[in-house]
Amino acid sequence: MYLNGRGGRIQGGYEDSSANRSSLVWSEGLAAIDVPAYAGGSQRWSEMVSCVQGHLRDYDIRVTDRRPEDGPYIMMMVGGRSSMLRYPGSVAGVAPYTGSVVEDAIGFVFSRTIGGGAQAVCETTSHEIGHTLGLDHTYECSDLMSYLGGCGEKSFRDEAMRCGEWDDRSCSGGQRHQNSHQHLAAALGLRPSRPEPNPPSRVPTTPADTRGPRISVHSAGGSTFEAESIFIVQFDVFDDSGLASLELLWQVDGRTIALRCGDLPDDLPVECGMIGGSYAFALAVGAGERKYAIRVTDEAGNRSTTRWRRASFVEPDLDEDWDDGGSCD
Repeated sequence: MYLNGRGGRIQGGYEDSSANRSSLVWSEGLAAIDVPAYAGGSQRWSEMVSCVQGHLRDYDIRVTDRRPEDGPYIMMMVGGRSSMLRYPGSVAGVAPYTGSVVEDAIGFVFSRTIGGGAQAVCETTSHEIGHTLGLDHTYECSDLMSYLGGCGEKSFRDEAMRCGEWDDRSCSGGQRHQNSHQHLAAALGLRPSRPEPNPPSRVPTTPADTRGPRISVHSAGGSTFEAESIFIVQFDVFDDSGLASLELLWQVDGRTIALRCGDLPDDLPVECGMIGGSYAFALAVGAGERKYAIRVTDEAGNRSTTRWRRASFVEPDLDEDWDDGGSCD
């Protein structure tokens, strides 16, 4: 498994990692694309490579960021944005998937689209590697093949799980469940006792990041909503150095609270995760006027805040306000 952070030209055609040829480029009607080098710096690259090696340490596969001299090997191109392949900005990565190992495959991890630190890029890379090794999506938040987020550290889980993206479904091969760990153990074999892989090499450093994150908030479908409903604030973030924090600023009666993704209070009905590759906050709201904004801080210390938006939450019976003591009022 070759993690390519140096970039390069990938041509369209049948899968052949040693020849830099990808069916995904071909399927988009492109002759070739130029993938830029990973832009997160050498330290974050080393952390990311070590993280991916950790996720695959139980299996008989070598993960390296040094190009193998001979094959077969799978190559993950880590760098650039999803627009290279004409994909929407919400796509974090893509890889060939057939339900079994795709030898000589090339997958893509759009590290600039992800806009996260080493952990976010690592999990996306491991997820796309899973596809090249025959894994479907799972509907279990803690599994690396799941779209769901906000549940802590992920791994290839050793348990029977339903497949699915935002709802559970049968797996693509017709099975009712998928065990990610057992599938990889069967496809690759378990790792025999042997020395650890070579440490990751260093990639070129990049200039210091002095630009704040770019935030794009999706339309919420108007400014008036039903009280006692789940209100979703969905947004994309683009940044050059990775993200340190995502916050929803929520204002009620002139009082502002900051709800931070990954450190949410247990006594409020609010969640943070991913929806289709975009970040999202979801919270239960009572009645009345609210204002909200998104604030993002990157790992270089740059901070950006969107403009404040208004939202009105009304009940059919305006004489009754919902307040059970657990809302984000």
